[in-house]
Amino acid sequence: MSGVLYTDDAFTGTPVGSPAWFSWLEQASTFYYQSRSGATFTAHQERRQRGGQYWIAYRRRARLLRRSHLGKAQQLTAACLENAALVLNT
Repeated sequence: MSGVLYTDDAFTGTPVGSPAWFSWLEQASTFYYQSRSGATFTAHQERRQRGGQYWIAYRRRARLLRRSHLGKAQQLTAACLENAALVLNT
């Protein structure tokens, strides 16, 4: 079982890794993720000079903003999101 995806639209609860998930990622700009262990982050889609759109995860802890590169939409699997939550919350 993957973590929980929170959005401002009807896609809250969409299974991570499903065709609907990858389709939604192409149009979305941000989402909030909670891992199976309860670790959280906010992800934003950002444009880079080379290579187009990339997803970056952010987590503020003790006034320090940490970030983790997630990759392009097709790389955002459940394992990728779980790993980012672990990295950003340690």
